[in-house]
Amino acid sequence: MNPSLVTRSIGWVMLFLYIYNPGLIYLHGLKPRTLLCVVGFMCFLFQSYRRALLRSLGHLVPCFAAMAAWAIFCVFINGTTDLELVRFSIVTPIYLFAAFFLVNFARIRRMDDLMTMVVSCILVHNIIAFAGLLIPSVGVWLYNVQSIDLSQMEQISGEVAQGARAIGLGRGTYFFGGAITSVALLFSFYKIRFDASTNVVVWIGIIAALLLTGLFIARTTLVGFIVGLCMFLLPGGRGLKRSMRALLLAIVATAIFLPVVVSAVSQKLDVGWAFETFYLASGKVDESGSLEVLKTYYFLPSQLKTWFVGDARFTDGEGYYMHTDVGYLRLIFYFGVLGMLLFFWVQYKGLRRVFKFSPDKSLKFLLIFLLIFEVVVNAKGVYDINDFIFLMVATLVSSAYRRQREYIRPGSTH
Repeated sequence: MNPSLVTRSIGWVMLFLYIYNPGLIYLHGLKPRTLLCVVGFMCFLFQSYRRALLRSLGHLVPCFAAMAAWAIFCVFINGTTDLELVRFSIVTPIYLFAAFFLVNFARIRRMDDLMTMVVSCILVHNIIAFAGLLIPSVGVWLYNVQSIDLSQMEQISGEVAQGARAIGLGRGTYFFGGAITSVALLFSFYKIRFDASTNVVVWIGIIAALLLTGLFIARTTLVGFIVGLCMFLLPGGRGLKRSMRALLLAIVATAIFLPVVVSAVSQKLDVGWAFETFYLASGKVDESGSLEVLKTYYFLPSQLKTWFVGDARFTDGEGYYMHTDVGYLRLIFYFGVLGMLLFFWVQYKGLRRVFKFSPDKSLKFLLIFLLIFEVVVNAKGVYDINDFIFLMVATLVSSAYRRQREYIRPGSTH
């Protein structure tokens, strides 16, 4: 067997675990990202790419340090013990060790390779989760293979009993599963628009599969589809004619296959929840109930102090603090408007690093729309794209460092 194929296959599995970070019963409480970070740090001590990693850390760590310091200050001022965003600010940049290890182990040399591998991981996960919805034995396996606490167990058991929502692995369930699928959709739209070597028919099929399976995980998937479609149809830049041809093909394929697919799926599943947004848009169902529920999540903090230093509370012991899952509100309630801005600033700085190291300037379209997606999706829940930013930074910085080494290798006349 080809050693390179074996290495990339193992790398693919590790990337899958990095993205979803499931609490597998086989790991006895350890999360895959923790293990990958430990291995990545050990490799960092002995590998030549440590300079490349330090160049990344040198620009990103101060951003996270500023957020951590502000979070600690808000916790001290409010006199609470909720350290959720303190922990987030400290732990998140450590994932760079895992990202650099994965990129170098799997021999990911280009951004196109990274996007393809990421999309394939997310697509496989969604297919497994969707299969668990269709085939009870697969659903039971997904349920049993994970270490799930009692509160999650009750919630997931209810979802499984209703048979309307797919349950994935780790972060691949509920809102996070939809947000992760959205990132895959953005990558897919980018590849069709800007990568001339992409097989348009295959990737339209991938987008359709991601959208269908993603909607059964979380309707947040629709946010990524809409933002990706806007990037796909954006005037200017290369590949616009290619996009128009792909769009025409997608419209024809949708008109032919969508009724067949929905009809087949609806015979086995309750599609009302997954496709509720479309039913609301068409006026086939009463939207007043859904809108009334949503309105209860959107409100402004009543105390001036909360706007400045928050309440340093992310949860209240029973669920989300103030019973809202809206991302912006949860961030403000924890560490105020400044903390919320720092949360987005660290991601903006990461995307700037990606753009700086990218030799392909068309990547700016993807980065801009990833940032737009991040801004939009936090109107629903708290989500960050740092784990994907780290993979992109690792790919580009490692490639640049590798090219530099080849340029000044021993015996070179340069």
